[in-house]
Amino acid sequence: MEAIDYDLKDTPGAKKITPKRYVWHLSLKSNRKAILKNGLDAKISQHKCLFANNQSQNIKDFYPYCIEKEFKKFDDAHYLDYDYWRIDTSKVIADWYIDPNMANIPNEYSYLKSKYFIATESSIPSSALKLYKISKEYISREKYITVNLLCEKETKGEFYEDTFVTHEVIDNIQVKEELNSFRSCGCKIIKTRDFIYIQISNKSFQLVKNEEIEHSVLKKLTIF
Repeated sequence: MEAIDYDLKDTPGAKKITPKRYVWHLSLKSNRKAILKNGLDAKISQHKCLFANNQSQNIKDFYPYCIEKEFKKFDDAHYLDYDYWRIDTSKVIADWYIDPNMANIPNEYSYLKSKYFIATESSIPSSALKLYKISKEYISREKYITVNLLCEKETKGEFYEDTFVTHEVIDNIQVKEELNSFRSCGCKIIKTRDFIYIQISNKSFQLVKNEEIEHSVLKKLTIF
């Protein structure tokens, strides 16, 4: 379906608003170099608008996270898939409006306010942008293994396949101990898979300036 271009001043729910000095735009990391060089171009964005988050308390309440987490669309690892762009609105000539998609938030989500979600039809120059990332101190990583087993049923001597997720494992020695415990019970191990469970803390605002990446990219862009 073709996206509808908004004319914000005439769109129901899009009430004009004065934003905070710093607001936040999310973008996939694959867009990083283009944004650092060209800024955020409203003309090529969905609905010919740029959307931003008008609060600096918790990234988990940023759009679209605040919607998708209610429907269990992703786990905390997905917070690391995005770049977080801080927009200095004092450096931008723009009219800002309440995002019409978020103008009427249901009562059960009272912790969210419509004023947290805003949009503009103006482009944002790179000079008004700073690249941020989630601070390491708010990221925890725990290693687990998934084990596919072929086990013998206790009564009939029949075999069935089962999948078991271990508790957190620390190192390869512990993994071997886990697998040996299954073998000692008469189970045949079909395959194993490691995965990392990531959690992002809610203790405070989780973003810090991504100076190292920003400067390295800018250096590459300014070589002629």
